[in-house]
Amino acid sequence: MIDYQQEFASFLEFVAEVAVHIRNNTPAYDASAEHRPHASEDIRWLAEALHNFEVLGAAIAAGDAREIVFVCAGYIHTYEGFRTPPAGDAAAKAGHDAFARNGGVELLEHGLGLLKSIRQKAHTAIEENPGATQHGAPVMVRRSHGHG
Repeated sequence: MIDYQQEFASFLEFVAEVAVHIRNNTPAYDASAEHRPHASEDIRWLAEALHNFEVLGAAIAAGDAREIVFVCAGYIHTYEGFRTPPAGDAAAKAGHDAFARNGGVELLEHGLGLLKSIRQKAHTAIEENPGATQHGAPVMVRRSHGHG
């Protein structure tokens, strides 16, 4: 069983910090936001960094280690593109710029690090029990429901 308790705590911190930056770019929260030239673009790309996490949540809830590795790889690719946008990739550049204006590289690295940690734990579970993920029989993920 995979214990993601530390990653979940880190994930909540990351999502909350990105949400604060999204909120701070909205005119409803900060009237000066409507006068910032990149506010709406920043909202879009910060939300883009979060909006598909339900796919990862479903894979973790299902205990499907192979799907967790696959989904994390996609997010990692996106976040690495935001960190170092490939030449000519306007979307990655826009994501990079949004993070640069809102939390900087540290925030992006926080998200990237937790995705890599989740992927590594799932990958290790597959290596330790490769047969458990064949024919739809997932490696189960331990979900903590208590305090300790």
